[in-house]
Amino acid sequence: MKNKKLVTHLTKAILAGMACLCTNRSPLAAQTPITPSSQEVNAPFGDTDRQAFQSPPQVYHPETWFHFIGGNVAAKGITADLEAIAGAGISGIQLFHGQFGGPWPGVEPQITCLSESWDNTIKYTAEECRRLGLRFTMQNCPG
Repeated sequence: MKNKKLVTHLTKAILAGMACLCTNRSPLAAQTPITPSSQEVNAPFGDTDRQAFQSPPQVYHPETWFHFIGGNVAAKGITADLEAIAGAGISGIQLFHGQFGGPWPGVEPQITCLSESWDNTIKYTAEECRRLGLRFTMQNCPG
């Protein structure tokens, strides 16, 4: 019974995430393209390429892994980390929730993976990424 509930919860979370990323009406829709346009890729080499090499568009900037470690997650820390990532010129994050380690001092309350507070924290992270112009992708299961 517990496994069935977990599968149902994961399925709902994945479908909700896909719906958010596939519609422009969603507050979580990506702002930064994942790939350059075909027009840009197929254009003949010229002066714009020299300029783009010296100051590449955001689509060419790297992404970084972003980990939640156990339940040690707080909105203030998420915002501070994402602002630093955006400030460094990184284009987005790939979120992983590492389900290991114990509670850290001063981190209250602890979030539990796949709980309502976890869902809210994931949503908050995605919304902060949108606010900062970062792409948001995530691993589909806790590690």
